[in-house]
Amino acid sequence: MILSQAEQKKLSIRQQEKLLFDRSDKVEGTPVYRSNGETIGRIERVMIDKLNGKVAYAVMCFGGSMEIGEDYFPLPPYWGM
Repeated sequence: MILSQAEQKKLSIRQQEKLLFDRSDKVEGTPVYRSNGETIGRIERVMIDKLNGKVAYAVMCFGGSMEIGEDYFPLPPYWGM
């Protein structure tokens, strides 16, 4: 949803946050899929660049069971686009 600056100013801070941002706890745990739909892992962490405040990358967790033998792989911030 695209809003003009005038429309954005009418929104409360909470409404702006819901519209413009995702909370990290909504992203962490999200399944990661292959192009064929097969689940290959989940998002373990989202790493933020401290200098510009943007997502630097997400860490995908895969393999193992119940956190034993799991591996981690960095994913670029615009994967799948």
